[in-house]
Amino acid sequence: MNDEGFIFTIDSILMLIPVFIIITTIASISLEVPHEAPYYTAEDAIELLVLHGEKPSDTNLMTIAENISAGKASGAKAAAQKDLKPLLDSFRMNYNLTYYNSSSGTYDTLISSGTMPSDRSVYSATRGYGGITFTLYMW
Repeated sequence: MNDEGFIFTIDSILMLIPVFIIITTIASISLEVPHEAPYYTAEDAIELLVLHGEKPSDTNLMTIAENISAGKASGAKAAAQKDLKPLLDSFRMNYNLTYYNSSSGTYDTLISSGTMPSDRSVYSATRGYGGITFTLYMW
């Protein structure tokens, strides 16, 4: 076997290694997407609040609506604090979940993670159950 050809082959293979490293580095830098929090809308969040339930036939919002209709607003707030707050906190956005009781005409906040801003957009979604209208604001 010719030693010159063998050395030339090894030399060219070794030269390809830095070339592949450079190409891989350039490709990974140009394809890198900045890490952002997942984008959720208020509609997504309120749908999860509807689906997230204690019993198979119940959802948390329905249970809370029943408590409010029965005059147990403090029990509804406690249930929202226990069941809904961890779910809403997972969205990594500020929120304000309010309700309007049409039979008594009361409007109150169930849970909130801050004061709603007046200088930027606030997303909202609404769901109603038996005379209770829930509105979720997210920003």
